[in-house]
Amino acid sequence: MGSMALSSLFKRLRHGQGVGATFLRGAVGSFAGKSLGLGIGFILQVVLARILGAQQLGIYVYALAWVNVLLLLACLGFDTAFMRFVSIYVTQKDWGLLRGLLSRAGLMVLAASLAGTLLVLGVALHSGRTWPPEQQHTFFIAAILIPLFALSTLRQAALRGLKRVFLADLPDGVVRPILIILLLGAWWLYRPNTLTAGNAMLIQAIAAGVAFIWGGKLLFSSLPPAVRATPPIFEGAHWLHTAFPMFLISSMHVALKQTDLLMIGAMLPARETGIYSVAVRLSDLAVFGLSAANAICAPMISEYFHARKTDELQRVVRLAARISFGFTAFVTLVMLLFNHFILGIFGPEFQNARNALLILFAAQMVNALTGPVGYLMIMTGHQARAAYINATAVAANVILNLSLIPRYGIEGAAFSTAFSIVLWNVWMWLFVRRRLGIRSTI
Repeated sequence: MGSMALSSLFKRLRHGQGVGATFLRGAVGSFAGKSLGLGIGFILQVVLARILGAQQLGIYVYALAWVNVLLLLACLGFDTAFMRFVSIYVTQKDWGLLRGLLSRAGLMVLAASLAGTLLVLGVALHSGRTWPPEQQHTFFIAAILIPLFALSTLRQAALRGLKRVFLADLPDGVVRPILIILLLGAWWLYRPNTLTAGNAMLIQAIAAGVAFIWGGKLLFSSLPPAVRATPPIFEGAHWLHTAFPMFLISSMHVALKQTDLLMIGAMLPARETGIYSVAVRLSDLAVFGLSAANAICAPMISEYFHARKTDELQRVVRLAARISFGFTAFVTLVMLLFNHFILGIFGPEFQNARNALLILFAAQMVNALTGPVGYLMIMTGHQARAAYINATAVAANVILNLSLIPRYGIEGAAFSTAFSIVLWNVWMWLFVRRRLGIRSTI
């Protein structure tokens, strides 16, 4: 009887059309892709820390932090808007609009990302007299990554809108870090003790190029054949009107994530940036469950909200919250018990990240507890209010970092970021509860 019940459950999950079955199928794909990427990303961070050391890792991470800021700016908000529009167009079979969105947004993002590349190159040239040569060299190479990452981010969003969440994460979450690890290993074997931040960034660019080409092929093969056979229809004003608040939200979100690294990089030695980057990387493990659930949850929120299926919307949000919080609580417990051992994997000097790590984990518990509040606001048309909340949190983050980093170092940066994370999550949770009537927590 037990095996028959289990078989029946698997059959319902595989073929069922209900909210739970649809969500769990997508969540399994998302968890599989992100779990694989998470494990490989962790190995990559350890390899980089061990080979580069805290000083060179700090230069490498500081350059990547600037790339990530300009990347989100270059996406113009379309990375989030794609999940909303693609889901709606597929549901309504508006193939012309879908084709027009993919082509027009791609051109705009390419132009914006090339402007970002020129900006980084200009800053690196202008700072040549004050920066060490290795830092300038690293920034030159990092500039190449902006258009590659921006167009790859659009492709990821489009695949998530198509509910192909496993394929969305595969090129950049799995293939790219594997290539980086292999190339780092080959360099180490061929020229040991010569790997620098600039060399590591060059390897990153090569791997990103390979992942970009393969990811484009995955998107092309995943599109319904009718998309390629239908002339494009453009609604540029509507797309930009919707994407602009999402652009503001994305800008604020990436600023919230990167402000601490950028300000530490500007105010403290590169070694401190390298040490703090490990704490940030490990704290991302805490919200892995939330990001994996959001990957399938976001397009479903858009679909159910616009179809006025309130009960289904509440159910999928509750499922996402419970899965993400359970995972976060487990990872946090592991980190509390074994943080000394885990930090030791990166090297003895990274033990100094312990206090910052625990502060960031406390904030991520609140992040997971409040559920997918950001996507609930964005996918239901409240993106302007979400942008305001994020902007307030970023302003608080910058002010606190300016005050606390000089006195408390990386612990001050961690507290500033933790406070900002709690602020915007609780604020959005209150808004979602009162305005939408959705309970987003467990």
